[in-house]
Amino acid sequence: CALPILLDLCQVFAGPYAARLLSDLGADVIKVNNPNPGDEMDAKVASHQNTNSGKATTYFNLKDEEDRKVVEELIRGADVLHCNFTPKARESLHLTDEEIRKINPNIILSFLNVHTGGGSMSNYRGHEELAEAAVGMETRFENNLIGMSMPYVICDSCTGVAGAFGVLLALYMREKYGIVSEVQASLSRSGTLMQLPYMVTYEGKVWDEPSGQDAKGYSRFDRIFTTKDGWIYMVDKDQITADKSEVQLEEEFAQKPTTELLKELREAGIDCIECRTFHYDVVEDPYVKKAGLSFESEHKGVGIVRKISIGNHLSDTPARLPFPCNPEGTDTEDIRKYKWDYP
Repeated sequence: CALPILLDLCQVFAGPYAARLLSDLGADVIKVNNPNPGDEMDAKVASHQNTNSGKATTYFNLKDEEDRKVVEELIRGADVLHCNFTPKARESLHLTDEEIRKINPNIILSFLNVHTGGGSMSNYRGHEELAEAAVGMETRFENNLIGMSMPYVICDSCTGVAGAFGVLLALYMREKYGIVSEVQASLSRSGTLMQLPYMVTYEGKVWDEPSGQDAKGYSRFDRIFTTKDGWIYMVDKDQITADKSEVQLEEEFAQKPTTELLKELREAGIDCIECRTFHYDVVEDPYVKKAGLSFESEHKGVGIVRKISIGNHLSDTPARLPFPCNPEGTDTEDIRKYKWDYP
């Protein structure tokens, strides 16, 4: 079948990231940005070069009559409409399920929000921090009732992956069985999923999971340690190091280079691994680069940007490296003038 066309109306991170993943997998994605974005502009809140690579980038105002006609034409020819407006906002923009399906009955609807659609908080707007607070991540990270936001957009990233996977399933169901689906993903759902190990209770349960900025693991036998030139994670399940105190281990490990320490521990039968930074170690790893998971491309007005991508492992539908994105709105007039040949 032809490559799917996805119309991306999402802003900030999770939604655009989901569409970026689908672009990597072969979808033709048209990104619609608000010409007057205020504080929500992708380039300010998240990395436009990363979340919108591989997409045509446009400016269309959904409240402008002429721009609205263009967007409705895009909806008419798209396989997927992907947005993160709240239900109330969709009503005001005339983008309810019924109104969209009048234009295109076979379109797959994909909605990503901070909270689940249909719930009591479905019309709440928010970002990563709100989802983390809702599921207890911030409290656990800081180990007090005030809380602290995580250093990475964990809920956003997980929601982007979940949303992309949901759209893939929906495309498969429509192609295979003719079923037209709606996809939902939310930041608070993703946060709940990642917090499940801390939410299960049973008789005799002791709530002693590690939390706070000083937490290094579950016990002295299952934790991270500083080395002379980095960090390692050690799991001494047989408690081979029980003859030494935790302080002694910290002092001893801190004097040894990571490679040497890993060799010694593994020879003693202790499981351990080097802790690596994603931005500086993983993306620069030769194997990661060779597999196409990390690559560089030049972006107009920005220069060389290193990005991550999907490994090329599928024989029939191989992933593609996303082409560099142009500055926001660059493709507006080309899309406006394009004559769509709908069946």
